[in-house]
Amino acid sequence: MKFVQKLVLGAVILGMLSNCSEQEPSGIFAIPDKPLLDTTYTVSLIPAAQSKRVMLFDITGVRCSNCPKAAELAAQISTSNPGRVQTIALYADIPGLGQLTDSWAGHKRLNSQFSADLVAKIGSPPSLPTGSIDQVIDAGSALIPITKWAGVVTNRLTQTSPANIDISATFTPATQKIRVNSTATFTAASTDSFAMFVALIEDDIESMQSDNRVSSGHVDEYIHNHVLRYLYTSSVGSNILSNGAISAGFTAIKQYQTVRAGAWNAAHMHAVVWLVNRSTKEIVQVQEAKVL
Repeated sequence: MKFVQKLVLGAVILGMLSNCSEQEPSGIFAIPDKPLLDTTYTVSLIPAAQSKRVMLFDITGVRCSNCPKAAELAAQISTSNPGRVQTIALYADIPGLGQLTDSWAGHKRLNSQFSADLVAKIGSPPSLPTGSIDQVIDAGSALIPITKWAGVVTNRLTQTSPANIDISATFTPATQKIRVNSTATFTAASTDSFAMFVALIEDDIESMQSDNRVSSGHVDEYIHNHVLRYLYTSSVGSNILSNGAISAGFTAIKQYQTVRAGAWNAAHMHAVVWLVNRSTKEIVQVQEAKVL
């Protein structure tokens, strides 16, 4: 399915996802891709559990002059916890924050409907920068102020995940397709239901960014990293198991592919897969793989 075909009226998707336990936010949003493979089975040899990795959503905007500080903080947190923190930068057109999230004319557009869909599920922020960590609720909201990011990440790193994620991602120049193979294997039994999310992010994107630490008020050649480019699944994910309890060894495989959009540099892209507990709404595990 071509990239431009993914944006349709929300009512169409609500009908397609009527068997899901969650619904998409109303309005226009991105249509999920149909997986190349979507299957499950159970293995008898239970693998050792992976260390918990934490998702940090950085909700940001190119006209937000304080947002570069948040990006730097996310990088510091990641460096302090090698291999344990996954950052995704969400650039979106957010109602009420147009002055912060509008794209710069003549510069690369980072905003996407995919980011807008995820932000809508997390909660519409009253200001930027802000973020969400594993979608946990703090002070009644999944939106976490940057002053709390380090503490919440530290707490989440002590948690255990019920499932391992293994992924690979490849780009085929001849067809311009990016394929992601994802496998979730549960190392512990659970009576909860789960959803898998499969996405593409891109690093090293040069575009203008407001920054109140420079005299001009903006940096023309600012480097943006971890930018969400594509979401293969919907913003409520793809069901792991529609009914019944999950046993240790239960394995779900989902494989997707899409045609590279012209603006994407495949050499700077990574695939990210995460699992959400539908009952708690929290992200229980996340993994990343470079697109090769």
